[in-house]
Amino acid sequence: MKLQNRVAIVTGAGRGIGRATALELARNGADVLVNDLPTSQYSEGVVREIQALGRRALFFPGDVADRQRDQEMIDTAVRELGRLDILVNNAALSVRRPFLELEPADVERTWAVILWGSFHASQFAARQMVK
Repeated sequence: MKLQNRVAIVTGAGRGIGRATALELARNGADVLVNDLPTSQYSEGVVREIQALGRRALFFPGDVADRQRDQEMIDTAVRELGRLDILVNNAALSVRRPFLELEPADVERTWAVILWGSFHASQFAARQMVK
């Protein structure tokens, strides 16, 4: 297993590409912290699927746009899974409206998740990885 004894975080891992990524990391030997919004109805299922593969997994509910929550996510991975080696910034959000109808708040929310969420999680993860 290529990723034996590695720990990964996958944001937006409740379904779609995030789910597939989390499962593939586990199939290759990684333990995985599954992140998604607290309202996600799929994340616990992903955790069970990873555990069925013989890997450790846990669900961390949180919105990646929340910098403090991102720090808590990284801290939880290190505390509960022992380290952090891989971060997959998969969480995304987009408001689907015609351009002329978009509100600035719609764009700000999209950027908060896609840009700032990726920045915050990456910065905190990198600080762990270079220790």
